[in-house]
Amino acid sequence: FCIGYDFHELGNEDVRTRSIYPVVYSDEMFNATGVFGSPKNVNNILYLNQVALMKSTEWSYEKEWRLVFGNMLIQQEMPYRMPKPKCVILGAKISSNNEDSIRKICNRKNIEVLKLYMRHNQFVLDIHQ
Repeated sequence: FCIGYDFHELGNEDVRTRSIYPVVYSDEMFNATGVFGSPKNVNNILYLNQVALMKSTEWSYEKEWRLVFGNMLIQQEMPYRMPKPKCVILGAKISSNNEDSIRKICNRKNIEVLKLYMRHNQFVLDIHQ
């Protein structure tokens, strides 16, 4: 399942709002030899963010965004309050037990639930309530 948030609710001053990026889908893997190899021949620390944002085009239907705290922005591990989820999207192959549990929680918390369904004749996912 996927949880959908609206980070704009946190305001532009919040580090989470400034640290969320769309995933870059590619058929080629990121070559990190220059970043992690010896000798290191790349000095651009933004490459670390790029590695965290790369994913195969096989997953492009997800239109995923990731929260990436790069460049030593966060000095130590710590919990963050998240905004209330806008929705929860259930995968097409979720078990009925997990679906029931998630729907009950979302119903109690007044969170919209959507579910993906696989088309029978195409490699396409449809989404319904």
